[in-house]
Amino acid sequence: GKIFKKRDELEYERLYFLDLLAVGSGFLRITGRNMLAKGAHWKTFFAVESRERGFLIFHGLRYGFSLDAWLSRGGDFREQLEENVEQIWARVLQWRDGKVVDWKSWAKDTIQSCCIHWNSPDQTFANDLAIWGLEYCFFKPLEYFGLVEVVRDGGEFARLKSFQLNPLGCDYF
Repeated sequence: GKIFKKRDELEYERLYFLDLLAVGSGFLRITGRNMLAKGAHWKTFFAVESRERGFLIFHGLRYGFSLDAWLSRGGDFREQLEENVEQIWARVLQWRDGKVVDWKSWAKDTIQSCCIHWNSPDQTFANDLAIWGLEYCFFKPLEYFGLVEVVRDGGEFARLKSFQLNPLGCDYF
């Protein structure tokens, strides 16, 4: 008796993230009809102890996650991230000590050291968009996993101010 709007993956970013993560990890695969099916690592995932599964998923994020599919906007920014992904992950892995990270200064330093930039005709907000792109691709997934303690600025559109890995995050890193 009810009609529901068709779900659009990009409207539900967390569900979309999980699909991409499962496919990138090989737990699921996409069939010829764009349907999800059990992937090559499906049995492996369920064969390990349940306490180890979270780390397997995190490992999939680190080594098999498609940043290109995840960041659907930003033009060549996502290509720049893919080209620099190893250098950026090396910088992310420095968080493993569990110390507080000032997000904006970390992001600006990463942008400069990796020579990445947000291309747009109007460069007024390009730096802010590049910082947002790094947050969306490298920080947001960690927040989804529950691996970080976060401090945000107040307000309706609260921005990430700082964070630190929690004990589980330190273990995973």
